[in-house]
Amino acid sequence: MKTCTKCGETKPLEAFSRHSEGRLGRRPDCKACKAEQDRAWRAANALAIKPKKAAYYRENKDALEPSRKAWRTKNSAAIIERVSEWQEENRDRVRACHRAWAARNPDVRAGVEAKRRARKREAQVEPVGLLDVIARDGLSCYICERLCDPRAPRGARDKAVLEHVVPLASGGTHTMANLRLACDPCNTVKGYRRTPEETRAIVLANRGRGSRSPGIPRNGRPGRSSCDSGPEIRACRRGAR
Repeated sequence: MKTCTKCGETKPLEAFSRHSEGRLGRRPDCKACKAEQDRAWRAANALAIKPKKAAYYRENKDALEPSRKAWRTKNSAAIIERVSEWQEENRDRVRACHRAWAARNPDVRAGVEAKRRARKREAQVEPVGLLDVIARDGLSCYICERLCDPRAPRGARDKAVLEHVVPLASGGTHTMANLRLACDPCNTVKGYRRTPEETRAIVLANRGRGSRSPGIPRNGRPGRSSCDSGPEIRACRRGAR
């Protein structure tokens, strides 16, 4: 038995850390008091500790990763609980982060939303995305056969998007067999009520009228012009009528 110099309690030797120069080969303070002392020191020196820990991890990432992975696997339930509690306490911050991520990654967000809609309808879902379809089919819209650009902004004439040949609303699946590459205007024209053939006929019939989209929106009115100058916009709109 040994008495702790911090809390004054008498405890078994196992409650004290080993120390070669200490009495009975143990530290004078017990493990609980030493842990509390260490926590207080880390809290008081957090700003100085954080960059040192980050630098150490960068220099020893490969050596540390196996032990970190094993710890995460062993404590997965506690990690999930802690993350859930933090998200519950910081809802506004989490929502702001989600919105910022969605703004930076519109294509990935669109793919996630498509999978969510498919699961909601209990449709078959495969782990495929825009890049998988491009690797298979190239960069041509399967409806109007124009070249598409996956990096174009949302709503642009040549914006590449994923298109379900058989819409999810009609029992389609989110699989490679049912996914094609389409430009954003053709995707809008097709919607969930038209077939690819009907959409292609509308696109070809309205091509060259000066409208922004190769076809017409679902409400049946001509699209707006993409011309820049005022006189050209008015001329294009007169031609669209």
